Amino acid sequence: MKCLPVIAVHGGAGHWRTKKSLEGILKYIEESLTAGMESILEKNAVEGVLKAVMVLEDSGEFNAGLGSVPNIDGEIEMDAGIMDGSRGDAGAVAAVRYVKNPVLLAYYVLKNTNHVLIVGEGADRLAEQLGLEKMPIRERQRRDPVLSSRFWARKEELTGDTVGAVGIDSECRLAAASSTGGLAGKLKGRVGDTPIPGAGFYADENVAVVATGIGEVITLGALSRRVAEAWQATKRIEIALRLVLNEVNVRYGENTVGLLGVDIYGNVHAEYNTEAMPWGYLRYGENPVIKGLPTRM
Repeated sequence: MKCLPVIAVHGGAGHWRTKKSLEGILKYIEESLTAGMESILEKNAVEGVLKAVMVLEDSGEFNAGLGSVPNIDGEIEMDAGIMDGSRGDAGAVAAVRYVKNPVLLAYYVLKNTNHVLIVGEGADRLAEQLGLEKMPIRERQRRDPVLSSRFWARKEELTGDTVGAVGIDSECRLAAASSTGGLAGKLKGRVGDTPIPGAGFYADENVAVVATGIGEVITLGALSRRVAEAWQATKRIEIALRLVLNEVNVRYGENTVGLLGVDIYGNVHAEYNTEAMPWGYLRYGENPVIKGLPTRM
């Protein structure tokens, strides 16, 4: 069986009422799609989603990699994960500070260890040992120490712009990857959904999914895995995403999450209950399509 290669990326679900540039969002999403497709064609779906997310991390435009927001102590702590649906394997890192591209470190965990998730100092040490590029030193950005223990109750914090990618290659192998700097002003050591397989990202032989939004909601609902289960029942990615989002709306309310998925047939779709979720996709031989842009910035 042969499949038409597809790559899709998102820039985060939220209200996007920031000083972000709409031109910048469009530019880097398109660059991410182009780079991801090139890697899919040269290598495979895993390499494609890896490259796509690295472009977004390096842009500084999103809350991931160089654009990561600080925690309550004014420090950067980042999470990332990547999954190979053809093998059912995943690699992830959490609360990392050393590496410029957390998703690349997660890729090394996937490829070169028998672990799934490595966190904190251990992950930073691994990145240094591997010789991965170090995060540039940034000026401390201390924030007011006001933080609720129930993050989903603080919807005003959901500004969006974490990143993720899903893809399928010509051999019908699916993959998913995600990266984030976490919630602005989060408690030190807090880990959200992004590095948790089945929550922030998931891929198997039929579907690849990434989630964005309030990490506690996504983790408690195991949303990416729920989409895969819903796809098994419906065989329609758009219906599966909508069913899971409806469950979230009932249980947690709106302005909480966004979901992006691609299935074995190359169908790609996104659903979100926030003001915006910039996302786009690129099918082999076609032009990029970008949707979900904020109407006010």
